[in-house]
Amino acid sequence: MIEKFNLEMLNRLDLFFQLFNNMTDLVFLAKVNSDKSFSYVLLNKPAKDIYGLTNESFGKPIKEVLPENSYRIIKSKYQEAIEKRKPIIYEDMINVSTPPQNINNSKELIYWESTITPVFNQDGECTHLLSIVRHLTERRQKEKGRNIYPIYND
Repeated sequence: MIEKFNLEMLNRLDLFFQLFNNMTDLVFLAKVNSDKSFSYVLLNKPAKDIYGLTNESFGKPIKEVLPENSYRIIKSKYQEAIEKRKPIIYEDMINVSTPPQNINNSKELIYWESTITPVFNQDGECTHLLSIVRHLTERRQKEKGRNIYPIYND
């Protein structure tokens, strides 16, 4: 006998966080504060791990919890999404001598694709930004390999 799918199970908060933290994409939910600064209110485990963040990082301005270079880029992209009033998608590539701890390769170039979605309240004010960041390094290396060694069929 096949067990009937139980929608109530999907509403369980612990199941949500288990699924959320097991995603391979990085998920960041940032609050837009009244002084126009940003602070994280929710991050999945891969997002916390990439910057070494802990639950104590929540609520603090991101300027205080992120490396300076990352903060400048993220702040700029958050502001762009707010100004455009729609999701933005961008790719970024960084050089690293030691890869972030949750990336299991020794490559020097790390490629990311980020989607930042602004969330607006009833008054049209941006209150939050949802960022989904996908690791693209393996895909970019495969593409680069195909470009370097093209196969010709006569």
